[in-house]
Amino acid sequence: MTDEPDQIRLLLVEDSEDDAVLVVNRLRRSGLRIDYERVETADGMRDALRHRPPDIVISDNGMPSFDAEAALHLLRSTGQDIPFIVVSGQIGEESATALMRAGAHDFVLKDKLARLAPAVQRELRDAWDRQERRRTEAALRTSEERFRLVEVEAAEQRRELERQLHQAERLDSLGQLAGGVAHDFNNILGVISGYTGFVLDELGPDHPCRPDLENIEDAARRAAALTRQLLIFSRLQPSQPEVVDLNEVVGQIERLLRRTIGEDIEFGIDVEPGLDCVTIDPSRLEQIIMNLVVNARAAMPEGGRLDIRTASADRVPATAIGAPPSSERFVCLTVTDTGCGMDEEVQRRAFEPFFTTRGTGQGSGLGLATVYGAVHEAAGAITVDSAPGAGTRITVYLPAAARPVTAAAPDGTTGAPGRGSGERILVVEDDDDIRAISRRLLTRGGYTVADVATRDEALRLVQDDDLAFDLMLSDVIMPGMPVLEFVETVLRARPSIRIVFMSGYTADSDRRLPEGVPIVNKPFSRETLLHQIRTTLNSGSR
Repeated sequence: MTDEPDQIRLLLVEDSEDDAVLVVNRLRRSGLRIDYERVETADGMRDALRHRPPDIVISDNGMPSFDAEAALHLLRSTGQDIPFIVVSGQIGEESATALMRAGAHDFVLKDKLARLAPAVQRELRDAWDRQERRRTEAALRTSEERFRLVEVEAAEQRRELERQLHQAERLDSLGQLAGGVAHDFNNILGVISGYTGFVLDELGPDHPCRPDLENIEDAARRAAALTRQLLIFSRLQPSQPEVVDLNEVVGQIERLLRRTIGEDIEFGIDVEPGLDCVTIDPSRLEQIIMNLVVNARAAMPEGGRLDIRTASADRVPATAIGAPPSSERFVCLTVTDTGCGMDEEVQRRAFEPFFTTRGTGQGSGLGLATVYGAVHEAAGAITVDSAPGAGTRITVYLPAAARPVTAAAPDGTTGAPGRGSGERILVVEDDDDIRAISRRLLTRGGYTVADVATRDEALRLVQDDDLAFDLMLSDVIMPGMPVLEFVETVLRARPSIRIVFMSGYTADSDRRLPEGVPIVNKPFSRETLLHQIRTTLNSGSR
């Protein structure tokens, strides 16, 4: 029960001032501090209840125009929990019972006013108890609601963590699949590239089949780049940033882009002449462009227009996603479409892995997530401008880089590789075609070559005192002996032998390889392989 107030606010419904004074004096003689207001009409009582709510109402029942029943009805219509006591000079038992049933808390006859003070005190205590109970119940409900909200939030966080775990498991599965596919696929691409190169060597520059073979060779290079993109996204292969010309990359894949978007889409390219270069893995840059175009194409199922624009900029907008690059100049790539557009919620989640607005089986939800990962890796930022029905414009900001004075030759070499002088090379490769191509390339490059399909065979030859190999070219991923144990065994038998690895997918083997051992990525060109072999032999590194 709450503490009783020092002063009781009393509303007296009484048409007689003398009777009102009589009631108040009786209460005060009982020790109650009373502050009262007398009303005798419904309007007066209504005004008092609205502007000066009392602690208790005492009503006469004998007023001709506004009796206790009407006063009680008016009080109950306000919804206020205020005790109501009837004081009357004469009241019948039936009328008293009706008033009690209607909600009156007690009735006292005027010739027995000694009962009034205890009745007032009792009803006030009961009212204060009810008020405290309501406050407690309200606090309990508030607490329960807060607890429910905490439970809901915890459940949402749990679902979000489960979703993230599921995404991580999917990415891990994708990575494992990507690694296995990449190893075999790069071997196949190596065979295509190798034999295509051999045929090109035999054809004159004007042979009618030469353009077709060059297209095959170019397609194999692009397929190898796509494989690298898959491995980079799966975090199974580090990216290899270099200074590249964005305009040149856009021009190189323009034909592929036009085939990708289809004939029902108007396609335009607008490049700014003399644009600065950017530092990024070329495969990652192609991946950014391709994914943005594919995403834009998907937003226009009924056709539309798609534009690619390159430009320079001096700053990155404050609304950009990602850390603003620390650069004074930027190179911008903008892809604009006239498709369905995105609302704010979709824009907020657009770069989340596996988030997609397409139906089941129509999208992986990795396209824009891949774009964000590549841009973030290159210290860039992204802006999205879109609205439902108004199309989408996505702009990528990359820090500008100075154009190199001399461009590197294809495959990262800096010139024609020097020929061999009969140095003996041991090729260790379990794929028959790759082994044959490697042997043929090295033989044509001036080296004496022996080749084996297993590491056990390689160890037998290395340990043969009649044979002395200058260099061993070995695949990384092979059955049998672990690669680190294999290398250590070879070096114990021939400490002076040089070693070069070749692989389309090294995965965790990279951390178990001896430091300083170079790796040639499959599929490799003749220039790349011969350059690495010559460099390793000349440098004396293993």
